[in-house]
Amino acid sequence: MHPFSKGMVAPTGFYCTPKLSDLAIQKAGFYNPCFGLMGDRDFVSNIEKSPATHYYSRANLKWALFDQVIFRAELADVFDFKSLKIITEVNNTKLADEEGKPNATRFSDHFPIQFSLNLNHENQL
Repeated sequence: MHPFSKGMVAPTGFYCTPKLSDLAIQKAGFYNPCFGLMGDRDFVSNIEKSPATHYYSRANLKWALFDQVIFRAELADVFDFKSLKIITEVNNTKLADEEGKPNATRFSDHFPIQFSLNLNHENQL
């Protein structure tokens, strides 16, 4: 499901927000940092990247971000925001085909996502 789908953003669903400070107002729900993964350009490095994790040629919106991580506000202190990314290459092996779409024939029809949690002795979950 897309990050902006009803099941993700509605109060009767996961009640996700792309803005961490909204969780203090909502008093419930989840934060979805994956909104920031959408788009074909990394604006910090100005490098072209995959616009999402899944490509479906028969849909109006071809690219979808079905692979996501969501979490409660309590995990914000240990979530490494800089580590969140769409993986398109592993050990110099490209997971994409010649057109930049996930290579479903060789690997998967989805690109995986990666993120890290900074867990140490002071902030154990």
